[in-house]
Amino acid sequence: MRSFKRTAMVALIALAVALPATVAWAQNEQSVRGQLVSVDPDTQTLVVKDATGAQIQIVYNESTRVSGGDGTIAGLAAEVGSQVTVYYTDDGMTKTATRIEIQG
Repeated sequence: MRSFKRTAMVALIALAVALPATVAWAQNEQSVRGQLVSVDPDTQTLVVKDATGAQIQIVYNESTRVSGGDGTIAGLAAEVGSQVTVYYTDDGMTKTATRIEIQG
């Protein structure tokens, strides 16, 4: 019984630590809508020009979801010039795409 209580306590502490971090991450998601200016598969970065003309550099990875176009990260380069909405997280140093919607 003592082992069960200890295991339950450890699980509750782990949950209490992980839950706020998950909520904070989800709340940090932002988006930018504009023209896809460039895609660099070697550095896994893309650049979007927003309505003000600002160019925003965003990294992507294997977890980034893509909708529209051919629906793949590999197909992004063929979409340069298209209108996109990129949803991303920003840790203060790097903007990382969570999903990319290609309008077509």
